[in-house]
Amino acid sequence: MATESLHQDAVRQAREILLSHPDVEAAYLLGSAAEDRLRRDSDVDIAILVRRSSAVSVEDRLALMATLGTIFGRPVDLGLLDTRNLVYAKEAISRGRLIAERDHTVTATFAMYVLSMYATLQEARREVLRAYAA
Repeated sequence: MATESLHQDAVRQAREILLSHPDVEAAYLLGSAAEDRLRRDSDVDIAILVRRSSAVSVEDRLALMATLGTIFGRPVDLGLLDTRNLVYAKEAISRGRLIAERDHTVTATFAMYVLSMYATLQEARREVLRAYAA
């Protein structure tokens, strides 16, 4: 099956839209869109990092999804990056493609924090798995 990538003009427009929202710090393109292997029926997965002190309302997320969907010409799934879903955040940071960034220090600090927490989780998990294997 033929695969395709997102048009760079669309990615640039998406960056502008995302950063026009005052609470969006950064955004990562995920999955097949990040790996330039979109199929005709693929959606576009984007994870956004928002300011710690604020939350993006459901209405704002839906509006962003609709606007981004129009730009990309396909459905958009918009996820929130935080430490409550550590595996999702780690995957976004390590395998996603950063497409928007307001402040590199904020993005890098969040990435270091997530990767540190993930390493700690893996270490703790290793002990649990060893205990069950014994």
